Amino acid sequence: MLISPPFLPKRNDNESDEAYVRRSMTGDAPGAGAFPVSYQNRWHGGLHLTPPFEHNVDLEIRAIADGVLVHRGDISTKSDDPNHPLNYGGGWTSDGCIVLKHSTEIGEGDNGKVEFYSIYHHLRHMPPAILAMKIGQKVWRKDPIGSAGYINNKPNFFHFEIIADDANARKLMGRIQGDVPLSGDGRKDVCYGDMHFYLPASTTFSDFPTNPHGVRPTPRDVVGPGVALFVSMHFENGHCTMTTYREDGTLVGTTKDDELPGAAYEYQLYETATKLYPQQPAAGFELLRFGRVLGTADTLIPANAQHWRKVALPSGKLWVNLNGAGVVKLSDADFPHWLGWRMVDASHGDLRCKDEKTLALLAPEAPTVEINQVSGGAKVEANAQIVSSEVLRKQRLARTAAKFVTDWDYTTFERRLGWLKNPEPDGLGMNDASFARLQKHSQAVSFWTQAKLGMDSTPWHFDPREFIIHFKKCGWLSESELTQMLPTSAMRFAKGQWVSESVPFLSPTKNRMELHRAGLNKTLRKYGIAPRPWRMAAFFGNATVETQWFGKLYEENRTAWYHPWDGRGFLQLTGPDNYIKYWHFRGRAVSDVVKNKLRAASGKARTEQKSDALQDSMHSYVTAQMIQWRDDVSDHPLDPSDSAGAYWAWSGAATFVNASPLLKRETKLVGNVTRPYYSCESFGQVAATVNFGSPVHDISKIAKVNGIVARYQAYTQALMILADRMEFPNAYGQLNDAPEGYVQRKA
Repeated sequence: MLISPPFLPKRNDNESDEAYVRRSMTGDAPGAGAFPVSYQNRWHGGLHLTPPFEHNVDLEIRAIADGVLVHRGDISTKSDDPNHPLNYGGGWTSDGCIVLKHSTEIGEGDNGKVEFYSIYHHLRHMPPAILAMKIGQKVWRKDPIGSAGYINNKPNFFHFEIIADDANARKLMGRIQGDVPLSGDGRKDVCYGDMHFYLPASTTFSDFPTNPHGVRPTPRDVVGPGVALFVSMHFENGHCTMTTYREDGTLVGTTKDDELPGAAYEYQLYETATKLYPQQPAAGFELLRFGRVLGTADTLIPANAQHWRKVALPSGKLWVNLNGAGVVKLSDADFPHWLGWRMVDASHGDLRCKDEKTLALLAPEAPTVEINQVSGGAKVEANAQIVSSEVLRKQRLARTAAKFVTDWDYTTFERRLGWLKNPEPDGLGMNDASFARLQKHSQAVSFWTQAKLGMDSTPWHFDPREFIIHFKKCGWLSESELTQMLPTSAMRFAKGQWVSESVPFLSPTKNRMELHRAGLNKTLRKYGIAPRPWRMAAFFGNATVETQWFGKLYEENRTAWYHPWDGRGFLQLTGPDNYIKYWHFRGRAVSDVVKNKLRAASGKARTEQKSDALQDSMHSYVTAQMIQWRDDVSDHPLDPSDSAGAYWAWSGAATFVNASPLLKRETKLVGNVTRPYYSCESFGQVAATVNFGSPVHDISKIAKVNGIVARYQAYTQALMILADRMEFPNAYGQLNDAPEGYVQRKA
């Protein structure tokens, strides 16, 4: 799933996804458009948002994800008639409405296929493209769909809502009631974001005199706190942070890269896995990355291999084996309850919130210690708990998924709001005339019956802001999202001149992409490429060109001096050394004798510029098993992508693409037409690493990367699909939201 906020302001340099989404989505307030409870303690299914102001205009509302149009409500002309149904509650309320259905994927198999709806209500304007659409037509993520209107005479507000039925809510969250079960590990088919570990009260902690990733002395067991704890593992820009929480969600403390002082732990995962788990490094890599082995292709050796990490405890920092007995492994896909996620089923009532926990969260606790009054370790710790308690209170309001009757079904009006006629304190004592006026207003803004969503009128509601922040951690690409990575055209140098050619999308390509899509998604997840858009764009900017636009996963260049060890996979492995390095990573035994003989043969073939010395028939020690392994890198459902991920990891490609890219406009003369493209030094270093085997010290050598212009174009295409918003300079230095001449591939 690729998802973005409904407003797309310019992104600040190195701004986190969470910070960007929160800055993009503002305007809601308690009692006036907040989630999940608003005016008169009524359940409220969404947020009232106001657009950011940029370049002297209010930003347009945009589709948050690819979807189809399932409802478009016409916009009434604003009227001064006080009896008009839309003039209610202080003034005019706009009635323009768009509902989109999103069918996408968050993981593997049927449990990963989900549907949800996004509702954009109280619009005052819709663009011509939306007005011309028929119901059922495709709308693409980031497409403009309207402008914020009026809510109770307040300008520049709209109501934004995300809903799902029972079956899809269960798939989205893994459950629709209770806490995360801690009797076993969490979901494997759907796994993303931070990894989490439940440490029972009986967990043993240890104190190592030296780093356990070096020479391992016998640990000195230390008595733990005697209470259950939760530890979260977060990777970001090369580092890994371990955060410890109590069962009530309050913060205990953090550790960062403690295993490798001074080093970026994430970038060392390949080397660390190879060192710690030499019999099966690939499985060890997953243990370090996920805390468990998610796939079935590789098995931990030994099965109880240890995973030591330093974690914060109430009494200090100690080591714990996160693969020890009793430790439960989960991910953000399990919607951790200790981080505030909770489900409330209020589907059998009216719109009054009667859930005691929700009502309690609406009243913030009064801090007993002021921040500016604390000093010293004990008081700072006490204050930290107060702050984290307040954060948790707000999280649990925002992270409440609630099932209740929708505001938008006119047929349920009496059930929803009939209590307003009751005398206080149960109601407002509303008289018949006032109630009838409210009823007409409700009818004027209702759409549920017309929309025919195919679900009952008590859906699950999610805080849209928190939903988007959460699922930005996913990054699992649907068939359509993967297809959109292919540009519609690309340039290459042929017969002494530059030509621009269309990039076809034929049935064999489509079939190949679908065959390998699950493996590719697993690779992007495993090697920390997804969900980060800069890393994903750099990967696809190379992979699409290396595979000739997903046309083939085997170079099959019989004239190359390195044949039959020519390129295979999404980032094509070339030469015996790279193949053997990958096999060792997968726990496949190839002796140093064989490796050295093939290395010598490769050197001879390079010198002679012919492949005779490398032919399999010349080497009896190249077994049928080795030939099969080699072929698997192009033919197996997993190996073509996993080999690319392993190469990405051991080459350090990610180190270049953690920050926002700096794009430079360049041109090529194609016939009599000057065609622009966009180069990027950081991406160029990844391209050099993929093509040459290492980055370059002389930046000018990036221009010698095979197919570099096409790679830049593929990179630009991927940025347009993966990023929330990009800016591209034109010939005059002005910044545009799309590359010059950009044509989106719609599939």
